[in-house]
Amino acid sequence: MSIYAEVNDNEPAFFASSAGWTDCIGLSETLPVKQYPYFVQLCEYGASDDLEPLSKEIESIRKIPQIDPKVNATLGELAGLIANETGTILVTGGMDREGTLSKMQESIINGWKDYP
Repeated sequence: MSIYAEVNDNEPAFFASSAGWTDCIGLSETLPVKQYPYFVQLCEYGASDDLEPLSKEIESIRKIPQIDPKVNATLGELAGLIANETGTILVTGGMDREGTLSKMQESIINGWKDYP
């Protein structure tokens, strides 16, 4: 399966295989949440509401020498999609936002305004 990122309301763009994204999620589970909160949130919930700090975190993670080259390549693809962007990102299997969001994803991309 292919994994896509929908940045703001743009068409979803491919950035990883399922295995590649799973490896990124695995990496996020080893990182300190306080140092990489936006990346961990993206991996845990499939959404982030602030691309600027997320982009900085991804670039920082890519500089860690122990990162697997395949994971680094996936992170590079993701970084390329969000470079110079502001707003939100949703990770999907290729579907757009209409009717596919979980309550948590919806809350995240809406800036937590509608979180119960």
